[in-house]
Amino acid sequence: MKKVLQGIFRMFGSMGMMLIYLLVDTSCTAQPDSLLQLKGNQHMDQLWHWYHHNLPQDSTFILAQLDQLESHYLKHREKELAQQVWFLKVYYRGTGLYGGTSRSIDIFHQGILEAKENDWHFILGLLHTTLGLTHSENKQWGPAFENLLKGDVLLETYGYRQYPDAQRFLYLMGLAYYKVGEYRKATTALRKYFTYSPEKLIRHHEYYALNTLALCYQRENMPDSASYFYQQAYQNAVVSGNVYWAVLIHGNLGQLYFEQKKYDEALDLILEDYTESYQHGIKGSAMNAAVTLAAIYLARNDLKKAETYLDSARSLSAFATHPLPVFYYDTRFDLHKRKGDFPLAVLYADSARIKKDSVDQSRDLEVLDQALMKVAVERHSSEMRELENARKRQVLLRNTLLIILALSAFIMFQFYQRQIMRQNKELQLAELNEKIAQDELINSKKELDLYTRNLKEKNELIEAIRLEMEELRLTGVQQMDERTERLNQLLQSTILTDHDWVDFRNVFEKVYPGFFTQLREKMPDLTPADTRLLALTKLNLSSKEMASILGISADSIKKSRQRLRRRLNLPEEGSLDELLEGI
Repeated sequence: MKKVLQGIFRMFGSMGMMLIYLLVDTSCTAQPDSLLQLKGNQHMDQLWHWYHHNLPQDSTFILAQLDQLESHYLKHREKELAQQVWFLKVYYRGTGLYGGTSRSIDIFHQGILEAKENDWHFILGLLHTTLGLTHSENKQWGPAFENLLKGDVLLETYGYRQYPDAQRFLYLMGLAYYKVGEYRKATTALRKYFTYSPEKLIRHHEYYALNTLALCYQRENMPDSASYFYQQAYQNAVVSGNVYWAVLIHGNLGQLYFEQKKYDEALDLILEDYTESYQHGIKGSAMNAAVTLAAIYLARNDLKKAETYLDSARSLSAFATHPLPVFYYDTRFDLHKRKGDFPLAVLYADSARIKKDSVDQSRDLEVLDQALMKVAVERHSSEMRELENARKRQVLLRNTLLIILALSAFIMFQFYQRQIMRQNKELQLAELNEKIAQDELINSKKELDLYTRNLKEKNELIEAIRLEMEELRLTGVQQMDERTERLNQLLQSTILTDHDWVDFRNVFEKVYPGFFTQLREKMPDLTPADTRLLALTKLNLSSKEMASILGISADSIKKSRQRLRRRLNLPEEGSLDELLEGI
């Protein structure tokens, strides 16, 4: 059976990956003019039908048609269909024009690079899968499974269900896994195969996958599952009208029952396999069935029928593509031993031993080859895991950096917000302080005005009293009462006392802050009297008003101002006022 499967796999390799499509009914195949009307991915199957229908055409015709379709879809912004046509061009060059050569692999590698640059994830999945199958045809199992796995992940993520060729890829992937003994991985791929079933494509070829799936379960020692899928495969092959596969699958099921020593259940199936294979000229399958029938009849102790089928197997071996199996010689040995023909039994025992040694040697080489293939697969799988781990580390590092940047940005934003709030508060506080200062200045001016007015009123009162006393003196009144005495004492006292000056200065400083400090800096030689004179001058008081406040005569004020201008080298009367304006 394994030889048959290997022949099937070689058949896929030699005829190209499109064998299944060539078996499809092309009655619904679209023509080039109708393809120009396609829109969206839902019509992708028509594009693929047209491609496979035209495979026998000359390469110049096919490539010209594909170029026309690609230009048309790009012009009408049907990007998905344009990408599909681009892939078909790469696919045709890799499998049609240069299939089976190293140039084929180079074409797919170049296509992968271009698909990556354009971020065509779905097309990239198709290319990786196709490249993997190309490597498997060349028995380059490491890169084969590396690309098959990459393609499987991409197609699973970006569009197995929209892809008409999904089943074929999955079947060939499962068959490749079966060939190297990776039965569980083969089972996974084949079971996934049945989740993608385009209506008019390869559904009636499911018996390929069902039979291979049953073989995987049989190798995994799961006979119930194997029996179930053999029966499903047989029914599917019968419905499809494929006699060869129906006979082959029934024979496989009979072999399963035979291995379980269910001879009654195996007999009818193996007999059908023998009869149908013989009638349809499938000599190798008929030969194997004949040997199994001989073993069943020998187990039933029907030596005559056993010998009849062994003779038939020997005659069929002349036309079969492979020699008689070891099982034939073992059955012959058992037959002649039971008949008592020991010389012939010994002869067949020797033949069985020789054949077994040859088969064991071939099997050892096959096991070694399979082991090497598994090592290559594991090495590439390990490399892929390392790349995936490295990718995850990069993603983790990137996410960590993004989190740090986000936190930094948040902290900076909060800091900025606090700075803005602080500046706003400082601005509000400054505005409040300025308002308070303005209010204080206004109040201080009012207070200074009030103080100055009080002084003026006081001095006016004193002046009025002075005039009154002068009038009394002139009228000859000699006696002064107690009030007159007190008035004399008031006139003789200092009008602006030191305490009065301190109060005056405090109010003055509120209105003109820093006045006395600047005055000292510019004129350090001033006397206290000069300072008081200049302060009153700053208030724009007249000489008479200043004289009244300071308790001196107006002439004294005039002389004091002249003396002060000379010391300060000021030429005119108004110069003193101008000097004080800048302070």
